[in-house]
Amino acid sequence: MQKAAQAGHMRAQYALAQMDAHGLGVPKDAAKSAHWLELAAKSGHARAQYSYALHCQQGQGTPQNASAAVRWYKEAAARNHTGAMCNLALILLEGKDAPRDTAEAERLLVAASEMGDHKAQYNLGLLLLSGQDLPQNTEQAYFWLSLAERGGMTEAQPHRKQAAGELTRPRREAVDG
Repeated sequence: MQKAAQAGHMRAQYALAQMDAHGLGVPKDAAKSAHWLELAAKSGHARAQYSYALHCQQGQGTPQNASAAVRWYKEAAARNHTGAMCNLALILLEGKDAPRDTAEAERLLVAASEMGDHKAQYNLGLLLLSGQDLPQNTEQAYFWLSLAERGGMTEAQPHRKQAAGELTRPRREAVDG
């Protein structure tokens, strides 16, 4: 596999990155993992782009670099990686490591939510419930928080209950289908 990775095969590079990151048959080595992730990311491997963005954001095996993280989240999001879409949306809402862009953040969260990403559903539901960064929409918040909770995001439950309490029974039943 090492030879394939060195020859530029992105799947082999990603596999070696995972082995180094998790100590699978080799000692854990965040720097080696980041190296192989970067190479696979540059070759267009969406999961590697997302993972490398996380490494850059957190400074794991590579110097912390927010602008590189944003770049790689954008690359992975363009390849429909829902985790990257969600993380990029949160960065765009915060406006710290990239210019604040609520419209793009909403687009990314809706797209990732529609693809079934429970973290995105949870975050979209929270934003719609609070009306802080997006226009408040309790019915939509209830819908997305319900999906997130059914998907295993237990932290969605109190927020879903809050949204349910703000809706009439017929409105809840219409959303629940």
